[in-house]
Amino acid sequence: MNASRLLQLAEHLETGELGHEKFFFGSFTAGERNPDRYNCGTVGCAIGECPAVWPGEWEFKNLMPVLRDAGELEDSLNCAERFFDINGPEMLALFCPGEGLSCIPPIGSDATRHEVAARIRAFVRWKEEQ
Repeated sequence: MNASRLLQLAEHLETGELGHEKFFFGSFTAGERNPDRYNCGTVGCAIGECPAVWPGEWEFKNLMPVLRDAGELEDSLNCAERFFDINGPEMLALFCPGEGLSCIPPIGSDATRHEVAARIRAFVRWKEEQ
């Protein structure tokens, strides 16, 4: 786990100075992206903030945040696993509505950026105690 990066993302979510106009935790699970419905930069989730926090390492391709060195078959979720050095279940629990771990229960798509930041911090504390 890259605690430093996770905590940096949590701090960014708490500041209110987001890279998107509106935070929506459920944007990853809202189905196929429709550029006519969500103009680029208007709605984003926690992983969608990565290009704002780390512009040298993340970018948007087809409205989706990915690492600049991402392979053709690597999506946002795979990039988050690699960048934050977490496994699949941990990534889902941190960044996807309705997913959880023993240390963090599931939350819904209506979770605020502050709730997601608190969730990230709780996960880091739990991992560091292991």
